[in-house]
Amino acid sequence: MSDLLTPQFFDLLILLSLALGMLLAGRRFRQDLRANPPNSPDEAPAWAQDTQQGRAEDHA
Repeated sequence: MSDLLTPQFFDLLILLSLALGMLLAGRRFRQDLRANPPNSPDEAPAWAQDTQQGRAEDHA
């Protein structure tokens, strides 16, 4: 069993896992770029919505 895990095979496993991770990250990034942005401020996530009062720095 120890003959199977040679340094070359271990390097191959690392390269394959990096390639798979880059592929999955690229697909997700491409999906995010193709997604339609929200049409109204109400559809935006809560962290991106402006409040009625605004920030404290704006009123100082």
